[in-house]
Parts: sequence; C-alpha cells; structure tokens
Amino acid sequence: MRNALLLVMVAGLFSVGCKPEEDRERDRLARENEAAASAEPTLQEPKIAGVGVGKQSQGMGDVSSANPANFVAAPAKAYFQIKERIVFEQLIPKVMQLYQATNGHLPKTHEAYMKELEVNLIKLPELPPGQVYRYRPEEGELYVEPSAPKQGS
Repeated sequence: MRNALLLVMVAGLFSVGCKPEEDRERDRLARENEAAASAEPTLQEPKIAGVGVGKQSQGMGDVSSANPANFVAAPAKAYFQIKERIVFEQLIPKVMQLYQATNGHLPKTHEAYMKELEVNLIKLPELPPGQVYRYRPEEGELYVEPSAPKQGS
C-alpha cells in the first residue's frame, strides 16, 4: 500500500511538471510571442501586385513532395496561381494599354483605375485580411499594401 501511494505521488509530480517556475514562465512567453508573430499580417511593406498575393494562393502554404496531402494541395495552389497570373500578367496590362491608347495617359487616380477594371469585368483576387490594393498613378502600378489602421482605435 505504501509503495502504491509513493508511486501515485511520483506520477503526480511528473504530470504537474518538474520545471522550475522561471522555465515555465519562459516557455509561456515564447509561446505567446510565437502566437503573436503568426497573427501579424504576412505583408509588412507594399509590393507590386502579382502572382501569389491572393488569399487563396497564400492559403495553400508551402507545397512539398514529402507530404501526401499535397496530391490535392499542389494542383489547387497551381490553379489559383494560374488565375492570378492571367489577371496580373495578361488582362490588366492589356486593359491599361488600351486605356492609354484611348486617353493618352494611364488612369490618374485609384478610383479611375478600379473603375476601368470593373468596366472590363476584371475581378482582382481576394487579399488576406489587413491588406488592400492601391493604385499608384505616379508609377502606373497596382500595389498590395497593409490597410490603414482605423482612426480612433
């Protein structure tokens, strides 16, 4: 009976953990920092909109041949990247060439750019939360940027 009680006490110590308090605190802080880092938006600086900025193509993660689940993920990721390639490398450049040929200049505002895409039925890929498309008329390029923080927050 005494050996059984001793065994239960030892098992209890192992289940609670034998780490000193500062080690447990350090581990807890490391987990919190890791969680906070993964919660931050992946885009820190503006970049030219192109293949790979869309929510769906980013959501597939890194596709490697070692994971059997990638038999489904790899073709899906390729599909979304092809859709983005068509939009960013074929449709938008052609529409902007026609706009410039017709008007003598590229759109002068973000609103004019987006309206031209809408008129030509071009749907931009959905972006991850915290990111927005922004046309820069001085460069004639569409960028993906972090969305502006809400005022008063």
